[in-house]
Amino acid sequence: MTIGRGVQAFGVTQRGVRFQNDDAFRILSGPSGHVCVVADGMGGHGAGDVASGIAVSFTTDLLVAPGEGPAPDRIRAAVAAANREIFHRSSTDRRLLGMGSTVALLFLPHDGRVAYVAHVGDSRVYLYRDGALRRLTEDHSLAHFLRQNPDKRAELGIPEADLENVVANILTRSLGIKDTVDVDLVEIEVCPNDRFLLCTDGLWDPVDDARITEILRDGGDDVGETCARLLRAAQTVPGTERTDERFGRDDVALIVARVLTCAPSRT
Repeated sequence: MTIGRGVQAFGVTQRGVRFQNDDAFRILSGPSGHVCVVADGMGGHGAGDVASGIAVSFTTDLLVAPGEGPAPDRIRAAVAAANREIFHRSSTDRRLLGMGSTVALLFLPHDGRVAYVAHVGDSRVYLYRDGALRRLTEDHSLAHFLRQNPDKRAELGIPEADLENVVANILTRSLGIKDTVDVDLVEIEVCPNDRFLLCTDGLWDPVDDARITEILRDGGDDVGETCARLLRAAQTVPGTERTDERFGRDDVALIVARVLTCAPSRT
């Protein structure tokens, strides 16, 4: 769908093998610009979907509303507000104790010159431009930390090949764990036909970058069909070309946003 002048975006989510879907997404346009957000909630007894719902609703509502100040400050404030709400709810409601969430967002101000990408956790944002895929986020996970710090990994006696099995799904940063959170944020100039992919680990874990690149390339201008193909890839049974929505072990949420036009860069 077209969410505003110069931008198209589409999103999908699918429950995995568990009884509820803890992943969420939201796409919203308002006076300040366009925002796309995905989140992967965690916590037992239904708390995960509460956390991811707070993450996507707070960030989008606050970012698209009229506001003063630089975009990076507003983005950090929006993520901080979501973090405080998740932390407060987790601290005051025993049913939600220990809940948390990742968040990954794309903010496109109406001037159309730049995009802002922010994240906490291991949900990712990619940029597809001129046939090449570039990851704009680094996972806040123990596996990524140990991969970047081989001395620490050696101290723990974990072979690199075993990282994903031994420390899979252990995050080093997420929303709701403390009353404050550090947010990673990058700013990039946008070009016509740039495509951004936001996704939870339900996509990037079973589908490698080469396959994601192929789908984004073949999807062309149709962001809805591209989303559908990415979802099918996450549900493909290994060793076959057969898809089965019951196969996807993890929940998945993803958004593809395409820049149609952008304003000239300031000189």
